[in-house]
Amino acid sequence: MLIETTHGQDFSSKVKDKLVGPSLPFIKTIFSSIKSDAFYILSSNLPIGFDAEIRSKMDYAKIQFRSQGVIIDIKIKVKTFQWLIPYYQLALYQTEYLSIHAQGYYLRFNDLSPKHYQFWNKLGKEKLNYLSKFDYLN
Repeated sequence: MLIETTHGQDFSSKVKDKLVGPSLPFIKTIFSSIKSDAFYILSSNLPIGFDAEIRSKMDYAKIQFRSQGVIIDIKIKVKTFQWLIPYYQLALYQTEYLSIHAQGYYLRFNDLSPKHYQFWNKLGKEKLNYLSKFDYLN
């Protein structure tokens, strides 16, 4: 679910909690980073007004863990968006770029540092931990 949050147009936290789960416990947030550094957007097909021809360092996304999914805070020039993705819809790809795919859309990132790759691996582990709770074979 993509939500525009420009100018304080925030969405109900109850709907967010239902879709991607409540925020992680305070103790866990202290001892582990649950929010990423800025991932600079290379390309996207989200309906957010992103233009790859005139992209800049002002076009970035930050990923935040939740108990049942992730919230991606996206900033494109002066507009802000939140993309809510449950873990069961999340697909992560690592080629020469990193990209997130879900709900028929994608975000592709560039200008990556080792911290980005560490966070990416942590994101994959969180998704795996969540999905391992379910028995898909029976």
